[in-house]
Amino acid sequence: MRRIIRKLVENNITWKIINFFYKVFYRFKFEKNLIEIEKKKFLLSQKEQKMQTIFKDLKVLNGPFKGMIYPDFIAHGSSLYPKLLGSYESELYEDIEKLLQNKYDSILDIGCAEGYYAVGFAMRKPEATVFAYDLNKTALLACKQMANLNHVGKNMKFGEFCSAETLRDFPFKGRGLVLSDCEGFEIELFTKEAVANLSNCDILIELHDLYNEKISVEIEDVFKDTHTIRKVYSKSTFKKMKEFELASKFTDDDINSFMLERNGIMEWAIITPKNNK
Repeated sequence: MRRIIRKLVENNITWKIINFFYKVFYRFKFEKNLIEIEKKKFLLSQKEQKMQTIFKDLKVLNGPFKGMIYPDFIAHGSSLYPKLLGSYESELYEDIEKLLQNKYDSILDIGCAEGYYAVGFAMRKPEATVFAYDLNKTALLACKQMANLNHVGKNMKFGEFCSAETLRDFPFKGRGLVLSDCEGFEIELFTKEAVANLSNCDILIELHDLYNEKISVEIEDVFKDTHTIRKVYSKSTFKKMKEFELASKFTDDDINSFMLERNGIMEWAIITPKNNK
């Protein structure tokens, strides 16, 4: 057998034949994979048509921002359909309703994306000015569009980058609220100097320890003298979906494709000033 193989290898014509069949085989494999990819795209588009039919009004159906309208079937940095259903980060809704009972002069949303929280809070707290920040210019434009669509644009101001210096120098006139979803930038944002200016602010921070395991430790340390901290943890999407009547319209595949909010457990810090007690 070795002699035969050696003879075949030494024959240039044999190599050309082998190379031809090699190319044909891998071309066929490539075409097969391409067909599978296109098939999956087609099936996904059919499923999305079903979702868009269910949420045809582009209106948030549940939660603290019920009635808020989206300009299009687009969200930035997170899933759209949980927001339209009102299941998005529903673990926080009880705390959000408590925060909404407070009177705020200024509300800062750092990492506002298309404006689920920024526009939502502007709708619920018309007496406050909402400052929406996001480095993604497309997301910020979508936030402005949603603000105008929901008639709260006049109550909002927009900026791209919110730094520790922004927080340190922000001119809070009364009680403030700070929302933070800054994808691992928490330690750089909430410095001791910045926190010193937040002594009369409630703060809700999404902690991204998946990027840096020191984030939770550092945040707890920097706020410990002026604020109290309570943690909230995310729940299974399938468990949360049972709380919503509309969920009966979704298959497990629908939920996996469109309703998942994250791949693992997320943690939030609810931070309130000690001087408010």
